[in-house]
Amino acid sequence: MEHSKKTCMLLVAKIGRLVGVNGALKLHIMSDFPSIFVPKATFHLQTQTQTSLGTLCIHTFNPTTKLVTFEGYENRESAAKLVNCELYSTLEESKQILKKGEILWQELIDTPISDTTDTKQNLGVVKDIERIGEIDYFLIHTHAELVSQGLPKQFYIPNISQYVLSISTDCIATQNAFLLLQES
Repeated sequence: MEHSKKTCMLLVAKIGRLVGVNGALKLHIMSDFPSIFVPKATFHLQTQTQTSLGTLCIHTFNPTTKLVTFEGYENRESAAKLVNCELYSTLEESKQILKKGEILWQELIDTPISDTTDTKQNLGVVKDIERIGEIDYFLIHTHAELVSQGLPKQFYIPNISQYVLSISTDCIATQNAFLLLQES
């Protein structure tokens, strides 16, 4: 499901099992920025069926054990209602925590991607980013001119130095990525 970049909700964590009697929950962090999980931080809460349940504010968080308690859910009975829910942040909220030079992956959707191996060639645009194991892969929607030459409509480029030279919200420069397109 595609969203506009401004209204996009980013999954930052999934709430797991209850731990102990004080409403502590295991937090499964999905964000590359775990520093956002601090007391008083607020997140949008949704069930796995995408039903919005409002917002939650962190009461306590232990970064070592990944145990969290939320304001208003500080006992086992009330916290049980949160098990298996998901925490989201908007793109704008998430951008506020970035340091200079950091980019959220969501900002790269629809960014042009070019191969600079021989000459600068427009390969297409980023349609999605998927993490497989420890590596992020850019899913590229191939440029129409290349598709008309019989090349695949989409392909993947791993975000590793062998292929990706630089990343910005204006353009992603690659090397040897055209070979990946040809082999797809």
